[in-house]
Amino acid sequence: MIEVQKMILEVMKKQRFAASEEENKAARSVLAELKTKQIDLRTQGEITAMVQNKVIGKMRSDRENSAKEYRAAGREDLAAAEEIQAKVCAGLQEYLAPELPKALGEAEIRAIVGKVIAENPNANMGMVMKAFQGQENLDRKLVSQIANALLKK
Repeated sequence: MIEVQKMILEVMKKQRFAASEEENKAARSVLAELKTKQIDLRTQGEITAMVQNKVIGKMRSDRENSAKEYRAAGREDLAAAEEIQAKVCAGLQEYLAPELPKALGEAEIRAIVGKVIAENPNANMGMVMKAFQGQENLDRKLVSQIANALLKK
């Protein structure tokens, strides 16, 4: 069983989430999503912490967006429930954080992009992004912003 799944089950057994049905619902939802992802990837063993983090991050983002939409529609009750679920997902991401590979910082990204541009004066966005291929735990939006700024110079 996946470490996050074990942790969620332990917490539910200890009934730390007993005070809130929304927290229980979020925990069960995360368990279901992780199991679905494991089936989709057709892995018999564990899925990596990186994959777990992506699944939980997407769930968190979805819940936060739903809360905004419910607020815009005047449904505070539903927005509050979605925010509780997003908070549970955020807590699980914190739990996974130590197991994730270290993300590249802005300075490291600038150095790699600068090197690609220096090696090829006719560099384009595709060439730059190819240099980051295979990198896990990478903020691709930041890479794109830095690349656009350096390519325009």
